[in-house]
Amino acid sequence: MGKRKLRRKSKSAAVYIPTATLVIMALMVLGISAFLRILEIEVIGASMYTDEEIIMASGIGAGDNMLFVNKKSAALRIISALSYISNAEIGFTMPDKMHINVIETKAVAVVGYRNGALHIDSGCKVLSIANNTPESLIDIIGITPIDAVEGSVLKTDPAGEPQLRRLIDILTAIETEGVLNNVAYIDIANIANISLGYAGRFTVILGSSDNIGHKLRSLPGIIADANERANTPNEEWTIDMSDRGGRWIWSPDS
Repeated sequence: MGKRKLRRKSKSAAVYIPTATLVIMALMVLGISAFLRILEIEVIGASMYTDEEIIMASGIGAGDNMLFVNKKSAALRIISALSYISNAEIGFTMPDKMHINVIETKAVAVVGYRNGALHIDSGCKVLSIANNTPESLIDIIGITPIDAVEGSVLKTDPAGEPQLRRLIDILTAIETEGVLNNVAYIDIANIANISLGYAGRFTVILGSSDNIGHKLRSLPGIIADANERANTPNEEWTIDMSDRGGRWIWSPDS
């Protein structure tokens, strides 16, 4: 009889201990979650939008529980809703503060679209649909958008996709090299013979977009040489960097 009672107690303990552990863990989670409510939200890096606009776009609000916030999804909501935001990261400072760090992009070029214009960044993301063409933006020639959605990359028909890829390469290189203010236009109609207007009086024939960074870095030295040879300060020159004949050629326009 004594042995049977002992076995019953062992079985009861085997069931009780895991159940009790789960109950304790659940109570701990509930207890912790009660203290992880978001009471303060700080936005860092924004100038194009108000803090309220960014917080609203995130879908997160005061009182939400940190444990149940999907940071990646909230960041994607911000980028999708606000076209001038190129990246967003969300973090927490215990016990009740959330940080939203954003990186903004800017318009660097303009593309004609129907009766208006599209302002785009260096990744050809459409930032705004406008009726004007600011002189500070690079005028893009030779590409025809078929649709425009703010916050999305410029859309062309399949025939225009090679131009779009080259344009992204060139705009990215121009921004990286810090010469955005020197470029007036880019003619990308022929991807094997791309050209751009530079420094007000130079037509630069790039040929293809190969080695675009190297070509742009070489321009200041070529232009300095051209300025020394120029007959007048405003003389217009063509700089051929298409590697025809294995060398670059520069000459005044006749």
